[in-house]
Amino acid sequence: MTRALLALVLLALASPALGTSANPESVRVVEPPELSAARGFSRTWGVNAITVFVGGSNADIDTAEESIWTTGGAYTFITAADELRIKASGSPADIYSGNGAREVVVEGLDASWNRISEVIQTKGAAASAKTSQKFIRLNRAYVRLAGTYTASNTAAITIETEAGTTLGVIPTEAGTTEMTQAIYSVPNGYAAYITGYAFTNSVTAGTVQKLWVRPRADNTTAPVPGQRLLSTDVTAAKTGSWYYNYDAPIYVPPKSDVWAAASGSANDYATAYFEIYLVPDVPAPTPSPIPSPTPTP
Repeated sequence: MTRALLALVLLALASPALGTSANPESVRVVEPPELSAARGFSRTWGVNAITVFVGGSNADIDTAEESIWTTGGAYTFITAADELRIKASGSPADIYSGNGAREVVVEGLDASWNRISEVIQTKGAAASAKTSQKFIRLNRAYVRLAGTYTASNTAAITIETEAGTTLGVIPTEAGTTEMTQAIYSVPNGYAAYITGYAFTNSVTAGTVQKLWVRPRADNTTAPVPGQRLLSTDVTAAKTGSWYYNYDAPIYVPPKSDVWAAASGSANDYATAYFEIYLVPDVPAPTPSPIPSPTPTP
C-alpha cells in the first residue's frame, strides 16, 4: 500500500503542468480581474487586455455643465482628424536643449479610431512642428524626455490641433495629462468595461456630477446615436468623496467617448475618476466539433 502511494506521488511530480505555452491562461492562479488586466491578461480569450485609469479636476464649476478637466469649460470633441502640435506660449526651458521638457508623446486615435502615438519635440515658447499623423482623439500626452534629472515640464504644455482646438494640457511639472482630464475615447477593436467611478465635491452648495457616454462617436452625420448617462449624483448641501463600484462592469462599445462633467454654483471645485478595462472586441472562439467515431470495419 505504501509503495503504491509513493508511486502515485512520484508520478504526479513527474507529470507536466496543466496547460501549454499556447494557452498560458490555463496555468495561471485565479486572481482578481483588476490584477489580471493590469498584467495584460484578459479573462476572455487570452492576452492584450489593457487597464486604463482616467481622472481629472475642474477648479471653477459654474451653473452650466462643464467637463472635468483642468482647462475648464465644455470639452470639444472634434469630428475630423487633424495634426497635433504643442501650442506656443510655453516656457523657454521646455526646449530640446533646455532643462525642462524635451519630448512629449501624444497617444490617441486616428480617423479610423485605431490607436496611434507620436513624439513631438518641444520648441520652448514657440509652437512645435505638427505631427505627421492625424488624430481624431487625444487620450494621453506625457513628457518622455527632460533636461534635468528631477524635472519635467517647467510650464504648462497645451496640446492643440493645427486648427487651434485644445485637446489636452499637461500642467506645470505634472508630466502627463493622465490624471488631469476625466475624458477617454475607446479605440477601434476594443470593448471597454467601466468598473468604478469616483468623484469629489469641495463646496457646501453641492454639485451635480455626471458620467456620460457617446456610443459610436465616429458616426457624425444624423441620425447619430444619442449620448446617455452612465452615472449621476446630486451632492447638494454636502462635501466629500464618493466611489461607486460596479459589481457588473458597464459595457461601452468600440469608438465611444466617455467623460465626466459637473454643474453647480459659481466657482465650485470638483474631481472625477473612473477605471476602464479594455478587452479585444472579438467573438468567443467556436469550439471544435467532436469528430464522428470511426466505424469499426
